[in-house]
Amino acid sequence: MTAVRKPRTKSPTLHVPQSKDEANALIKAFGDHLNAITEIGTDLQRQSAALKDTAEAAAAPHKEALKLLEKQLQAFAEARRDELTQNGKTKTIELPAGHLVWRNDPPSVKVAGKVSEVVAWLLDQATPAIRKLFLRVKPELDKESMLKHAAEAAKVPGVSIIADVEKFAIIPAGLELAEED
Repeated sequence: MTAVRKPRTKSPTLHVPQSKDEANALIKAFGDHLNAITEIGTDLQRQSAALKDTAEAAAAPHKEALKLLEKQLQAFAEARRDELTQNGKTKTIELPAGHLVWRNDPPSVKVAGKVSEVVAWLLDQATPAIRKLFLRVKPELDKESMLKHAAEAAKVPGVSIIADVEKFAIIPAGLELAEED
C-alpha cells in the first residue's frame, strides 16, 4: 500500500527589507493588517449582538407563554393530584400531548455566606475527623517556588526550567506589546 502524498506548494519568495525605510513601510503594513483584523472582529461582535437581540426579542413572547402555560398546568395537576397519581402510586401522568411529572431534586449542599468562612470554621473549630470528612486537599505544583529554586526543581523528573527565551515582536506605532504566557 502506498502512502498518499501531499502536493508540494511553493513558498512565496521572501522579500527582506534592505533599509530602515523599507522596514518601516513593512511595519506600517503589519499595523494596517492588525487594525483590519481588529475592525473585522469588532464588526463581528456588533453583528452577533444585534442577532442575539433580535432572537431574544422574537423568543420573548414564547417564553412568557411557556411561563403562563406551566402555571396553568401545574395548578390543574396540583388540584387533581390524588386523582391523577392514583393516590400517590405514580408520579407521571400520561396525556396524549405529553406527560405531567413530579420529580424530587437530588440532595444538594447550600452554603449560607462565604465558602471561605465555612472553610475557616472547619479548619479552626471542627474535629480532625470532620475536617478530613468535609475538606479536600488538592496537591498542585508551586511553579513560582520552582522558579525561585531552579536548581532543585530541575532535579525533579519531568520538570525543566526554561529561561532566556527570546521572542521577536513587531509593535506598530500606537499598539502595546501583548504579553504571552
